[in-house]
Amino acid sequence: MSPESPFDDYEFPVKLVLADLDGTVTADELRAVDCEGLAVLRRFNERSRRERDYPPISLVTGRPHSYLEAFARFVATPLPSLFESGCGIHLPQRPLGHEYIFYPALAAEGVAEAVARFRAWAEEELVAKRGAGFILGKRYATSVAAGECCSAEELLDVTRNMPAELGRYFFVTRSVGVVDVTPLPLNKGVGFDWLLEYCRDELGLDVAAANVAGVGDSFNDLPFLERVGISCAVANAAAAVRDAVDYVTPKPTAAGVADVVERAAALNRRLGYR
Repeated sequence: MSPESPFDDYEFPVKLVLADLDGTVTADELRAVDCEGLAVLRRFNERSRRERDYPPISLVTGRPHSYLEAFARFVATPLPSLFESGCGIHLPQRPLGHEYIFYPALAAEGVAEAVARFRAWAEEELVAKRGAGFILGKRYATSVAAGECCSAEELLDVTRNMPAELGRYFFVTRSVGVVDVTPLPLNKGVGFDWLLEYCRDELGLDVAAANVAGVGDSFNDLPFLERVGISCAVANAAAAVRDAVDYVTPKPTAAGVADVVERAAALNRRLGYR
């Protein structure tokens, strides 16, 4: 990682800031939500509607749609966001009941059956035997939280060694305390590609990967951070993520995301994108 900010000499305008949710916009689940930090991000999104130099903020999370939708409304994101690690897109301008879509390939024959078989295996091998717990509410992705008897690293090793007839269907990664499993080819990186395609083809937006600054904190964010124009990590991010990105903010969580937005706005003004 360069000691200088990549925003100082970047050649493309930043038209979107895509931020992970848990650990990036918010702190860990045991802490109260930083409502003041969310309010700052909301003001940035409101400002992006009036001033083009301020890029809008969208969210990407492994959480289910209802969780993502709540935070998308809190920060008033005007553009689509990703839930279930890229399995679905939340569409804030659509009416209730139509405000989400799932990745088209998930409707293929056999996908739902494979998810059900994996969850049955995980119930026995991860929950019953190792004290892990399911995160509820997801349709296609599966997240298993580590318990007192088994760390996330141990859960990851066991999950990656699932029977081969199951493993060929899934991508496996983890965050700080959770193992995330998505049907292939999906992860946050593939979801990011799909999000950009949707924004271009369905919304008519002129946005490419080079026009996106991504912000994350954990291992499961790396697939999308590897694709964005400027990859960023908040100050509280895992060391492996801080080492992998272009820029590490001096501040944690929402304040770190706000720092990225301010730097992106300054870059856009320098390029005359306003």
